[in-house]
Amino acid sequence: MSKQIGRLSDSSLGEVYHDAVKSFLTGSIRVEAETNRGKETLVLSVRQGRVLQVDSSTRDERWRLGRLLIDGDLVGQGDVERAMERARNERRPLGAVLVEEGRVDKGLLEEILHLQYKEDLHRSVVWQNGEYRVNPQEVARREQGPQPLSLNNIVQTGVWQRQEWSTIRVLVPTNEATFDKAISGAIGADVAEKGQLGNQELRIFSLVHRSRTVRDLVPLARLETFEVCRSLALLAHAGVVKLHGGGAGAGAGPTRKKLTHGAMGHVATALLILMALGLGLGTWMTATPEDGDRSVSTLDPWRESLTKSQMGRIQNALSVYRERHGDYPARLAVLCEDGILETRDLTYPGFERPYTYRSFEDRYLLVRPKH
Repeated sequence: MSKQIGRLSDSSLGEVYHDAVKSFLTGSIRVEAETNRGKETLVLSVRQGRVLQVDSSTRDERWRLGRLLIDGDLVGQGDVERAMERARNERRPLGAVLVEEGRVDKGLLEEILHLQYKEDLHRSVVWQNGEYRVNPQEVARREQGPQPLSLNNIVQTGVWQRQEWSTIRVLVPTNEATFDKAISGAIGADVAEKGQLGNQELRIFSLVHRSRTVRDLVPLARLETFEVCRSLALLAHAGVVKLHGGGAGAGAGPTRKKLTHGAMGHVATALLILMALGLGLGTWMTATPEDGDRSVSTLDPWRESLTKSQMGRIQNALSVYRERHGDYPARLAVLCEDGILETRDLTYPGFERPYTYRSFEDRYLLVRPKH
């Protein structure tokens, strides 16, 4: 890596993580930062630019492995307590002991560890006050550890999450909020299609109950807080769930402004535009239009904004691809083959036609098709 010690005011953690990927770092990255939670410490164990393990001396109790397993109904309190005692005596990881004793499946343990690691890493991407230290050295993979995580994906997703939180919080005001189902039975296929509800949203819907807060849903769904909140916001926009009691939820505070129906509609529409297609880092593509683009102004505003959002996602994916491989792909489909986008991201919304794309030495052309 080009710099092994530095301050976050000079180099963002996103840049540090990106440098670790480019240099195929094997070693550790230690971060000490001042955040709104106080002083936080994070230590990443990295092999060839991919994260093996994340340790935090300041991790909240509810994000510790044992608590996540208990709250996710994966193991009992007594089982965790007995395994913790054995883990301390044998100086072994708690997860390894639980798997060995048959208390938790190895695959489920990996899911929970990934959830824990990603929650820490995505928050850290936007830390601005503190310092980091990179220590190149050989690291051993922890017993029963999860598959390595891509730091490139962490950086992209972490910045995107930070930008979208304010929109999501309109519909999901706090992590202590609870929701009711607004319909009886399952979500119909037509409602799911219209609301852009995928398997993740259907999974959250099945877990919604007025006795469960957003925080309670996280370990049950084995999804990050952001993913749970985004899914709840999409479900609320689709009209299949509603805030319990219609309020802002516990802890929202008396100063939160009450939204009018009109304001809620505008924000919800914006949420659908930004969230359903997963807008990347927030920049929109402004390619020069061809003749086939002249009729775009006749589209309704919702579809026009949706199209811009989708093109922004493709643009961000092209930037990520170029960082990885040094040039732009010959075809957009290569972005899917590389795991950056899904096939549905390349289809012009509502018309089922592919975008026009051409790559050159140092630039590209991306134009929406005729319709």
